[in-house]
Amino acid sequence: MEPSIISNHVAGGFEWDKAPTCGCGMLASAIEDHMIFVSDRVLEGHNLCYVYFLATEDDSLREPWRQSFISNCPWCGDTIQVKKKYN
Repeated sequence: MEPSIISNHVAGGFEWDKAPTCGCGMLASAIEDHMIFVSDRVLEGHNLCYVYFLATEDDSLREPWRQSFISNCPWCGDTIQVKKKYN
């Protein structure tokens, strides 16, 4: 199966209503660096974020069925509360 990362889940493809913030500042960088993705799915007023687990370091091997939603910054533990701006 060909991997598919939805283009509007990648930072730079949308604007923020509530930008990513956390105590360590790593969350925003991880989204910009395409390590953490922002879904169009919303829970309790915020977009869900997720990561992909890779079998190797080759980005072409991302497997959509191996994604995992996260609710806290992996580095500092702050709750993730982001919101995309929808026109």
